[in-house]
Amino acid sequence: WGLFENPVFLRLTRVPQRIRMVEDLIKVDLEGVGVWVSMDALVEDGSGGVVIVDWKTGKSHSDEEVGRQLGIYGLYAREKLGLPPEHIRALHVNLRDGVYKTHPISQPQLEQSAADLRDSAAEMRALLRDPTANEAVMEDFPMLEEGNSACFRCQFRRSCGREG
Repeated sequence: WGLFENPVFLRLTRVPQRIRMVEDLIKVDLEGVGVWVSMDALVEDGSGGVVIVDWKTGKSHSDEEVGRQLGIYGLYAREKLGLPPEHIRALHVNLRDGVYKTHPISQPQLEQSAADLRDSAAEMRALLRDPTANEAVMEDFPMLEEGNSACFRCQFRRSCGREG
């Protein structure tokens, strides 16, 4: 299976007028926290709601992992589009094995996602030297040993000078 043969993708190609967003990177304020959101696709469902499509191409992801990510997207749809949870659906599509699964977005899930977001932001703020100014000091964060395999996947490689 590939993207262009996937039944979900093929369905989207038949209703392009319903597609509201495709991988748009948007900074939104969710629960008092600035969050960067980039949904693979956000599509009107034809009944006043939306479907969030999340494509996965790598290893299998647990329902819990997927649910956390989709919950954040659900918060976006509730807060920025003004939709109640019953008008928000999410679809996790694994392109590797061609399987897709609908994830309903519920009020309890949105509440849990909001709590997770607040907790995560609090943990990150606690690491800042000056939380008010959103300032961190590089020396407060120990570097991985040279050659550590996690170093190659680190998103801060450029900041520490190990980008090569």
